Amino acid sequence: PLSQLPSIHMSSQLLVQGKGIHLGLVGLSNTFTISVPTVGDTPRNNTDHQPHFTFECLLDGQPINLPFTVLLNDEQYQITYNPPEVGTLTLSIEGDGSHITGSPFTIPLRRPLPL
Repeated sequence: PLSQLPSIHMSSQLLVQGKGIHLGLVGLSNTFTISVPTVGDTPRNNTDHQPHFTFECLLDGQPINLPFTVLLNDEQYQITYNPPEVGTLTLSIEGDGSHITGSPFTIPLRRPLPL
């Protein structure tokens, strides 16, 4: 399962944050962001300086093909996924072929609480 964007070498400087990197709710869209630092005077959304992201997943230790949507939004990448079942997701994120800080991430997948 891959999602890709153009390339830059700064995987150790990428910041991952948001609810969806700590907890995934089954059957719902879950979101987290990846912030890319400014390179000198170059804005983060300059297409010559975009990281190439790769996402690989294990669900309870087994490979899973989990699609990710990647959108550039306010100089951050908004990553969305929809887990199919309860379990533990191990999510490896690489920027330009190197694990970004904190990767792999362990994300518990739960059913949403009834209203």
